Amino acid sequence: KAIKKIILSGNYVSGLNVKLFEEKFSKKFNHKHSVALNSGTAALHCALIALGIKKKDEVIVPSISFASTATSVLHNGSKPVFCDVELSSYCLDPEDLKKKINSKTKAVILTHFTGNCCNMDKILKILKNKKIFLIEDCAQAHGSKYRKKYVGNFGDAACYSFYATKHITTGEGGMVVFKKKRYEVIAKKIRNHGLVDRNNHE
Repeated sequence: KAIKKIILSGNYVSGLNVKLFEEKFSKKFNHKHSVALNSGTAALHCALIALGIKKKDEVIVPSISFASTATSVLHNGSKPVFCDVELSSYCLDPEDLKKKINSKTKAVILTHFTGNCCNMDKILKILKNKKIFLIEDCAQAHGSKYRKKYVGNFGDAACYSFYATKHITTGEGGMVVFKKKRYEVIAKKIRNHGLVDRNNHE
């Protein structure tokens, strides 16, 4: 009935239902600023743009993850730097992370691989007092918790996928969430080409 109502309305893109999904998703996983997108890859790319990661900036990514964790960095014109993973979880290895950080490092994307959580205590300690953004790739970890706290709530941004193989699915789809409102505002402009009304783009 819900699908029929949407089809008959003729409003297939965005609209009230997407807004409600963003709100309910935020409430469920304790996020403040959720922006629905067409894929988890778009969510990663959007996060990089919104956070101001520029061309030639280095972004540390895990050596094991779905390809878009790294290719989203390439889409942004930035350089992915591969970090080793821990064999116990296939999540980012904090010890190797220390070695990969340099003056060009502007962000770290970690992946909570197949629901396993990264060692957030060690990673946050390494990044403390460094001007490096942390993006959590939660595409495979909707609802996973680290020390009783949902993943996606540790970094500056987090990205989710609702692809057909995921345990929350919209067929295709993604979500990027931010701690700060100003990044949500930028992401919403990116999502719809800056469209303000029928004829104006900002």
